[in-house]
Amino acid sequence: MGAPIGLGNFQASFEPVARRQFAFGATSEIKERRELYFNVEGSEKKIETDVEIGDSGTVPRFTGELEYEEMQQGYTSTITNYTYGKGMRIEYEFIRFDQLRIAKSLPKALGHAMRRRIATDASSWFNDATTSYLTKDGGSLVNASHASGITGGPTQSNRITTAFGPVALAAARITHRSFLTNTGEINEGTMPNLLFGSIYLQDSFEEVISSKGQVGTANNTINVMQGKWTAMAD
Repeated sequence: MGAPIGLGNFQASFEPVARRQFAFGATSEIKERRELYFNVEGSEKKIETDVEIGDSGTVPRFTGELEYEEMQQGYTSTITNYTYGKGMRIEYEFIRFDQLRIAKSLPKALGHAMRRRIATDASSWFNDATTSYLTKDGGSLVNASHASGITGGPTQSNRITTAFGPVALAAARITHRSFLTNTGEINEGTMPNLLFGSIYLQDSFEEVISSKGQVGTANNTINVMQGKWTAMAD
């Protein structure tokens, strides 16, 4: 007597249901921050390499002979593409006699799991900014000693440890605007305007960036932070 014919013999017949339900799970309910944090680009390479191009120095006065710039390569970093996947095996009789349509909805959970995975990876830079999320100079993303990859370049800090508030935000904005290029030149293209934080800071964010008057005082002074920021709390 031959073995009973079951789901294992005709798995392909259930793929449309699985794919449809997986898609439902991957596109609803769980917010994905990938596009908000990054400019997402496709890739057909296993490994991508980024190369930092050194900035040009200041332009000297011309005295009859040109001074020629010596450009240097800065830091390099590699990005490795990985594949993620997870399956689900459902018995044929469960699908056939399921009166509550539970079996057909189960692949949706895999869609949720994939979306959580993407959201977690996309947010790792924020959650691990002071610890394990490293930049090209080998230090954490938020660090008091960011070194330049260019000879003679500056070592700078982008870390402020005071609690969030209007004074701390003003200090952070000034620090950001004062950040130099990798050769120590003025970085004229920076204008911070986006706040990231946990849900515990959401109310404080709105108070500081939306109030018309100065926050936390009785002074009749305008709030210089109003309208200059977009806040995102998760």
